[in-house]
Amino acid sequence: MAADQAAASRFEEERPGVVDAYAALLAEADSPLVATGRWSRVRRNAENVLRECATGLRGEQPQVAEAELVGAELLGARRAVDGIPAEESVRAARLLWQATEPALERALAPLPPRLRAQLRRQAGRAFYRSVSTRLRAGAAGYADHGLIDLLVGIERAALASDRREREAAAGPAPESEAEAESEAAAGPGSRPCPGAHRRIAAELGVPETPGAEVRTTLRAALRRAEARER
Repeated sequence: MAADQAAASRFEEERPGVVDAYAALLAEADSPLVATGRWSRVRRNAENVLRECATGLRGEQPQVAEAELVGAELLGARRAVDGIPAEESVRAARLLWQATEPALERALAPLPPRLRAQLRRQAGRAFYRSVSTRLRAGAAGYADHGLIDLLVGIERAALASDRREREAAAGPAPESEAEAESEAAAGPGSRPCPGAHRRIAAELGVPETPGAEVRTTLRAALRRAEARER
C-alpha cells in the first residue's frame, strides 16, 4: 500500500539522525564500540539493520546477506581478541533500538492509529530479526576465539609440564623445546609441543592420531578469519 511505502521512505530519511543518536548513546554509555578503528564497522552494521527495518515497514521479509553474516562473525572474533565482552554487543543492540524508536514514531505519525500500530509491529519484528541474526553470527566469532584461547592454554600447560618432567629427570630442555615454549607463549599460531596433541585431543574430543589433525582442527577458526580478511 502507498501508506507503508511513504512511511518507509520517511524512516529512511531519518537514518543519518538515528546513527548519530546511536553514536551519542554509545559514547554516553562509555561503550568501547565507539573507539577509533571500531566505530566505522559498528556504524555500517547499524545502517544495515535500519535498512532492513525499513524493508519490514514495506511488508517485505528482510534478508541478511551471507557476506554480512561473515562480517558479523569476524567482527565478533575481533571484539573477542580486543577483550570486549560479548555483552557489549547486546547492550549496543538495545541502544540502537533506543535511538531508532523515536525516528520510527515520527515516520508513522501521519498514519491512522490502527495502521500505525501494525507497521510499528512489522518494523519491530524486522529489527529484532536483523539484530538477533547478527548477534548469533557475532557470537560464533567469540566461540572461534575461545577455541584459539583453549589451544594456547593447553599448549602452554603441556610445554610447562614436559619441561618440568625433563628437568627433573635429565636436566634442562634442549634448545628446540625452549624455542617451542617461546612460540606457545607468543599466542595463537604457535605449534603444539611433541606429545601435547594427546592432551589437546582429550580436552576437545578430537581423535588423538595423527597429531596434525588436532592442530588442523584447532587452528581452523584462525585460518578462516585470516582468509576472509584477504
